[in-house]
Amino acid sequence: MIDASGLTIKRLSQIKAEIESSLRAAFGNQINTLPQSVIGQFVGISAEREAAIYELIEDVYHSQYPDSAEGVNFDRAASIVSFTRLPALYSSIVGEVLIGTAGTIIPIGTVFSVAGSPTSTFETITEVTLTAGVDEVQNVAFSATPTSGSFKLVFSGQTTALINWNDDAAAVQTALNNLSNLSGVTVSGSFAAGFAVTFAGADGKKPQPAMTYSDNTLDFGGAVTITITETTPGEYQGTVDMIATQTGPIIANAGTLTVIDNPIAGLTSVYNPEDAAIGRAVETDAEARIRRRNRLQISVAGPLDAIRNAVLRLNDVEDSILIEDVRAFENVTLLTDARGIPGKAFEVYAYQAAGATSRDQEIIDAIGGAKPAGIEAHGDVSGVYIDNQGQSHTVKFSRPIEIDIYLELDLTVTGDYPADGDNQVKAAIVEWGDDIGTGNDVIVYGTNSLLAQLNSIEGITDVVVRIGTAASPTLDDNIIIDDGLTPGVQVEKSSWDTGRIIIAHV
Repeated sequence: MIDASGLTIKRLSQIKAEIESSLRAAFGNQINTLPQSVIGQFVGISAEREAAIYELIEDVYHSQYPDSAEGVNFDRAASIVSFTRLPALYSSIVGEVLIGTAGTIIPIGTVFSVAGSPTSTFETITEVTLTAGVDEVQNVAFSATPTSGSFKLVFSGQTTALINWNDDAAAVQTALNNLSNLSGVTVSGSFAAGFAVTFAGADGKKPQPAMTYSDNTLDFGGAVTITITETTPGEYQGTVDMIATQTGPIIANAGTLTVIDNPIAGLTSVYNPEDAAIGRAVETDAEARIRRRNRLQISVAGPLDAIRNAVLRLNDVEDSILIEDVRAFENVTLLTDARGIPGKAFEVYAYQAAGATSRDQEIIDAIGGAKPAGIEAHGDVSGVYIDNQGQSHTVKFSRPIEIDIYLELDLTVTGDYPADGDNQVKAAIVEWGDDIGTGNDVIVYGTNSLLAQLNSIEGITDVVVRIGTAASPTLDDNIIIDDGLTPGVQVEKSSWDTGRIIIAHV
């Protein structure tokens, strides 16, 4: 029955009672309707079939409403307001490094997999021919030949032992190769001519971060200054972008996509310098229902929420990299405010994952189409929006400041700890960190904290945490990430990468 309160259907027990009542009215109260009797069996079969029809009617009724429909019926009901479920996306890798013999051709569709996870497979999306590659060379020069003192070289967050004023090139070479992240460096030259540092062997044929120096006390009767320059940029033999062979959150932490599933003569090794951009599973009914409800609660254009929502609606586009977080602030005064927003203007902060394909123009167009007339869209990223009259408008937005997180974990483990446990720990932490969102602090201990991410990995009995925003952290304090809600404070987001997580077993 359908009335003002909606649909009401009969359930199995009610149907069964009604059939039994009708049979007694027709044949008398003395008939046997127990379940094991012939009449009882007939009543049970008939009631079950009638109940199934009522339930089908109920399903059809609810399939017309987005708040109760499921699966494809939800998609059809939600499409009335041009709402689309977010599709599944593939994980992707930018710049997989290829090593081997110059001239070797790596065909499109070549498959590599993650070490220890053979089902985590990626395929190349272009054909690549390997080159000879180039070893990086950096020169360490001195303003004068020292007669006393010492200094240290710093590479990728690690610092050498003291290099004395009278050390030769071999001593400098040893000091660099004693760092845990270097092994094949060769050094030539002298303090008088400068030291040429060549990144060779395992460190060769790739770009390298610039060295710096510290603790300089070199002297020649006056202070000796040090200048470090890149004289020969390093070049890979080949790089290729890759996409997972299946949709969903396929994880490939930096340095783990190393297994060549399709062996090729002349291709000796591969690796990914950066974490994969993680894909996603298709949006669930519950997730889509919440997003649809939020979208419909906001008007199309004008208010700040509408402008923010216009940018978030870009996530409705199939096969697009998500714009993961959007914040917006406005200045209703006539003067520039503490955030640097001019009078009668607003600023949108939009975050995309590092390495993702840029959607800047789409963001510009979304803001331009939703903002009020005569109101400036302020920000660091500028573009041109063309309205439906063909007029051009300068529209701006900003990106949150990304705060690199460095993490060191000392783990005490048992025999139950997985062989790839370190990779699992890194993946769990990075996935959690990426989901924290813009303006949210990094909480080390407690419910849904960093440490809680290790609960799903067996064999860990104790953890010592050191975390910070620079290499070699020493504390386990929470990391405060500015949310921009306080005037004069920038919008920030914590940035995570497995390459900045160091795990030791104690």
